[in-house]
Amino acid sequence: MQLHACHYRYLPLDVFSGKSILACVLRNSRIDGAKHAATLINVLVTRLRQAWSPEFDS
Repeated sequence: MQLHACHYRYLPLDVFSGKSILACVLRNSRIDGAKHAATLINVLVTRLRQAWSPEFDS
């Protein structure tokens, strides 16, 4: 049985703020690189707005 390495490759989708990592998702290399990017950004923006909303309410 011969296994091909391409079936087991995963590529990271990392989001940083300066030197701090905000998110890291491993995605299969056979899908579009941007497939989950919009969803991840929406989740991050929602959580950042929730965390910072008291600062901007005043």
